[in-house]
Amino acid sequence: MSIRKRLTVSAAVLALAGAGLVAAPEVASAAPAQISAIDCKANNLTGSLGHKGKEIWCTGTSSYYRGAIVCKKVDDGSNREYTHYGPTVGPGAKSTVWCDYGAIVRFWYTIS
Repeated sequence: MSIRKRLTVSAAVLALAGAGLVAAPEVASAAPAQISAIDCKANNLTGSLGHKGKEIWCTGTSSYYRGAIVCKKVDDGSNREYTHYGPTVGPGAKSTVWCDYGAIVRFWYTIS
């Protein structure tokens, strides 16, 4: 192809691109969604004064996460429920979280 013809084609492509009529090539994106085998577990904990908590850890992930528990106050008859959050930890580490005194752990979960 001659230089003149290349310049003409290049100018036409630039004009079309400027008008939004030429699609840019696809850019490599993140890996396609996959089912991951993230496995989270928790151990029950009892503090020195009887307060309850959980030690939560996950395997099969390379992401940071934090443990959370929903606690229920039972010693004052209010049955009030509230959430406490453990520290954010890296893969393989444990996030430990506690309820207040006089409360029980209703359930636990993780936040990624």
